[in-house]
Amino acid sequence: MKVAIVYFSGTGNTYRVGEVFKEHLLSTNHEVDLINVNRQTIKLRGYDLFIIGSPTYSKAASKKVVDFIHEYIDDEQNKSKDFITYITHSWGEAYGHITLKKHLSKLVYNVINAQPFLMPNGFYMMNHEKNTETEIEALHRNVMEKVKNMMDAYFNSQSQIDKKSVVKQAIFETMYKALSKSWIPNFANKYLSIDNKKCILCKMCVRQCPNQNIKIEDSKIVFSDYCLACAKCLNMCPQNAYRANNKTFEQYNVIQPSIISQLK
Repeated sequence: MKVAIVYFSGTGNTYRVGEVFKEHLLSTNHEVDLINVNRQTIKLRGYDLFIIGSPTYSKAASKKVVDFIHEYIDDEQNKSKDFITYITHSWGEAYGHITLKKHLSKLVYNVINAQPFLMPNGFYMMNHEKNTETEIEALHRNVMEKVKNMMDAYFNSQSQIDKKSVVKQAIFETMYKALSKSWIPNFANKYLSIDNKKCILCKMCVRQCPNQNIKIEDSKIVFSDYCLACAKCLNMCPQNAYRANNKTFEQYNVIQPSIISQLK
């Protein structure tokens, strides 16, 4: 079986869950491609199973992933294929895996599994305390177990769709659409700043920004108004020069090993 694991990731959590899916499938002798939506330039064809992952934004799936589905997956050849959706979030409930399922179902795709993954430190610099090492290990072990259960269910032809309130799902989906028009595109301008004493203008953030929202003008980092609020720039800066709400934070995803290797 040939599997495409398609993901968008800001802090790295969605990517790391995708890695676990990949390693599990490789260990059971399947062919797997792990596909970053920011780097794909041709339509995806020839896969038997699509696993699609997204971070959560206002408890919904990223528009970046939805747009990718339309541009690179929406194809008559894929109508008979199976789909699994997953979302990563760091607190509370998540509905993004269900909003992705809803969107795929409208396109007449067969979604047979949709599940959330609670992950550490996704947006702690804005809302919560950073997770402890013990908490991180527990969350990572849960990822390993959940991925195995999801794939076991799939190969046993069992559907696993997480049950969520239809009303709440609609509310959060509407909220995300509204925020996508104003608050999210201006997130960097409103909440992020640069410590110019640390910044060496290496252009790492410019190159890595998934929406080309960052540039250099007059030897300074400046933001446009099409941010995704993914926090990739803050977490990837080699000098930790980014600040959120005028505070510097310990970065989360800088060259972290995979979940599997962390648990060995």
